[in-house]
Amino acid sequence: MKQNKGLVYGGLSVGCAVLHLLAALFAINRLPEMVPTHFDMHWVCDGVGSRWTLLLVVVLPLGTAAVSLVTAMLSRKQTNLTQVMLLLLTLYFIAMFWMLYPTVSSAAQIGDQIEPQAFASLMLLAYAVMFIAIGNYLPVLQPNQTLGIRVSWTMNNPVCWRRTHRFAGRLWVITGLLMCLIVFAALAVHHSGEVWILIVFGEFVVVNIAAPCIYAWKHKDDSANA
Repeated sequence: MKQNKGLVYGGLSVGCAVLHLLAALFAINRLPEMVPTHFDMHWVCDGVGSRWTLLLVVVLPLGTAAVSLVTAMLSRKQTNLTQVMLLLLTLYFIAMFWMLYPTVSSAAQIGDQIEPQAFASLMLLAYAVMFIAIGNYLPVLQPNQTLGIRVSWTMNNPVCWRRTHRFAGRLWVITGLLMCLIVFAALAVHHSGEVWILIVFGEFVVVNIAAPCIYAWKHKDDSANA
């Protein structure tokens, strides 16, 4: 039954990704041949390219959906929570495309300045919420071949796995909440998308990955009686 539910979640991920692909192809085809592809921190267009470069974003949900379906079919150890997280990640990548689309369809040319776009802050806020969601999920995540802090120390020691993911869960929730506060504070003072927010976010990503790995190394020899 658990595997059947996993297949349901995997099928939902694939269905959402395919429907998104069809809608995205239709939307991209309505764009001019050349579209703005990059803006500086003042929202001045400094790069243009083919409208089909958006396909790089379109394929992201297809990738996570494929992982969800394949792991549900091949692995009996996958939990329903794992499949739910992969479904949510698929939906996040879909939302990311549609947040980017209004800016790409703005018809801006090199040197044109557009109004600050909300998607920059919305994407960071979505990442922060994802930190919080994954942080709540990590402490109950069982060893698997897809998600989690999958380093040799955690994969070879169930106690190290459990303690590392409990630590990582708390860390991800804290950094997610801090990032939410920073984004809201930046919006309040009209500094949406400023480079310093991206730097802080990048630092949080590094901390969220590096700190659990260091913690796992320090606890690699822990036993259930320790």
